[in-house]
Amino acid sequence: MKRTARLISYCLDGLDSLLTAIIIRRPIYLELATNLAVSSEWIEIIPQKPLTAEKDRNDIILSIEGYLHNIHEPFHPIKMPDGTVVNPEIQIVDQDGIVYPLKFSLRIGSSLGFGGVPSAKWDKSVRNRVYVKVRIRCDEPITLSKVFWACSYMK
Repeated sequence: MKRTARLISYCLDGLDSLLTAIIIRRPIYLELATNLAVSSEWIEIIPQKPLTAEKDRNDIILSIEGYLHNIHEPFHPIKMPDGTVVNPEIQIVDQDGIVYPLKFSLRIGSSLGFGGVPSAKWDKSVRNRVYVKVRIRCDEPITLSKVFWACSYMK
């Protein structure tokens, strides 16, 4: 009887861990814009609902039309197929109007991530902070096929 109880306990613990991984630790991908023409002038995206930064990583992900990452090229700079180097600038603005510049931080296939958003997971002082605006500009004209807000855990 004790063996059965122990086995059931192990199974329930495993199920609990699995459900936590699937439900709670699942990444969030929120589409903010599609087919966005970007130039040297700031363009603003206002999400339907304010963004929150509750997980380990909180990034703005850009899919640049026509960009294909060549694995033999360096991680940075961002080089287009015609050889043009582009340097998008991304900012996120909180509810108090404070602007946070984001830095190129990751590549997901041919999509590019820009991070540096203060996370409530690591910094409790930002727990109630929400982000109401994303600003983008680029020294060379580009079209963004998609812009996402991505939040995920590191492991």
